[in-house]
Amino acid sequence: MQTISLKELLPLADQPNILKALIVAHRHLAELKGIAKTIPNQAILLSTLSLQEAQDSSAFIALMMTAFISSPLIVTMKINHLFPD
Repeated sequence: MQTISLKELLPLADQPNILKALIVAHRHLAELKGIAKTIPNQAILLSTLSLQEAQDSSAFIALMMTAFISSPLIVTMKINHLFPD
């Protein structure tokens, strides 16, 4: 993931469409922060997210193994294309 410094972004903030997007994003983040404060135990939300990620990951691996068993050459070619050496 590419990171951009704040100094690089400052010239972009002068554009009206960027300023409008920043205002909207700020408002939505403030709303999210307010809603998050109403959750009695915020750790519960975070633990469910990691559980959901684990379930999705397991489902993906099962799907890939099924595809590999039925057609190993095609799956290997696609994986090699996604993750070249």
